Amino acid sequence: MADTVTDGRPTRAAISQEQSGWPERYGELAQQLLAAAGRAAPVLISSTVDVDEIYAMDAPRLRSLIERSAVQGGLAAEVAHGVREQLRAERDGELYWDWPQGTRWLQDALGAPDRRQLGGTGPQAAWALDVLGAPSIMALKRRHHEQLSVLPDNVLVCAQGDLVRVRDLRSDDRLPPSKHTILEFSRGSTLLGNPLGRSHRLILRFAPIAIEMDLEFLAMQDQLCRMAGAAVVSGLNGLASSDRESLEWTGKITRMWADNGVALRHLELGDTRRPALFREILGHLRGLCSSVGLSLSELWGLWGSGGDVGTKALELAAALGSTCVVIHADQWSLAVHRDDREAIVRRLMVGNLLASARAVRGAPAADLVPFGRARYTDDLPLPGRLPGGWHLDCVPVPHEPHPLSTIGLGDTFTAGLLLAAALELTL
Repeated sequence: MADTVTDGRPTRAAISQEQSGWPERYGELAQQLLAAAGRAAPVLISSTVDVDEIYAMDAPRLRSLIERSAVQGGLAAEVAHGVREQLRAERDGELYWDWPQGTRWLQDALGAPDRRQLGGTGPQAAWALDVLGAPSIMALKRRHHEQLSVLPDNVLVCAQGDLVRVRDLRSDDRLPPSKHTILEFSRGSTLLGNPLGRSHRLILRFAPIAIEMDLEFLAMQDQLCRMAGAAVVSGLNGLASSDRESLEWTGKITRMWADNGVALRHLELGDTRRPALFREILGHLRGLCSSVGLSLSELWGLWGSGGDVGTKALELAAALGSTCVVIHADQWSLAVHRDDREAIVRRLMVGNLLASARAVRGAPAADLVPFGRARYTDDLPLPGRLPGGWHLDCVPVPHEPHPLSTIGLGDTFTAGLLLAAALELTL
């Protein structure tokens, strides 16, 4: 870590001096990961799973969206307004309306999607792990052929008391997949008068989605926990307000992980801005998750914008009864924690590395060595001691200023946290 001043925090000058070593550290880490990932213990995943329909937005598509919304009014007008506001702010995000017909309306306005891919934090993390040859075991209730077609071939699913790769899994078309829409906006596009300064994405949801309550996954937990190197629960931000069953399922699974000794039990919160839902999450999961993660914008949305990020993360840790809260931003990631500092920094670096590789290539990639154009900021929250035996550690991202796509970057960062916990690496 950087040299510190008397209050336990490093000076800006010390941080700047330390930045010169980041390319070498990340390069060494990339080589270690590529050599070791296939030997990682499996990651257990309980999440929502869906099919994302992705549109590359251009001026004609945006014009069609706006014009059709003006004619129809109502929720269609709200969708267009929400898209315009996010576009003006050049901000990634998620927007939700209780409008099951919204997906069909968007297809009429925009045409056929440009591509379809897996959706959900858990599946995206599984994809990133699979590209590196690292194993994951995912709860999957919906086994429709359309859902299976977008999942990585080597992800493991429970079937008849055994583990089966997705590519060998027999489809069951009784439960169709949930679908969401993602609008992609490319850097330099002139859509509302000014060229966009960065690429970003906007997720549109028109119906709630339940956690994959896979009874075969549940039945094998004693066996799976003995194998696991880490575990993650996610997708709670997309639940219906009345969906207590998904919350109860998540609490039950997470308690089984805790009782069976899975050390890293990570909760990825997502865009959880509904106070009532967050109270429900607290009621079912408080004290069960050793680690909690969310983006900087999600932290501001949950606790209010502005202020000291370390203080807010510490408040969130206390609320959820966790020993670690991880925040990921464009140019840095940090953890407020009471854990081993070297292990935490390693997790942050692995998460940063995987997300950076995806930003450069637009999809999870095994070519992890950062490009020469990557930049390492020294404008980051100061690491050091916090009250009550807590620490704040922060490391810069090998930042790609012009990402090919921003879809799944946070999910891929989460995959890195899980992979680091499932491996023993020396930095």
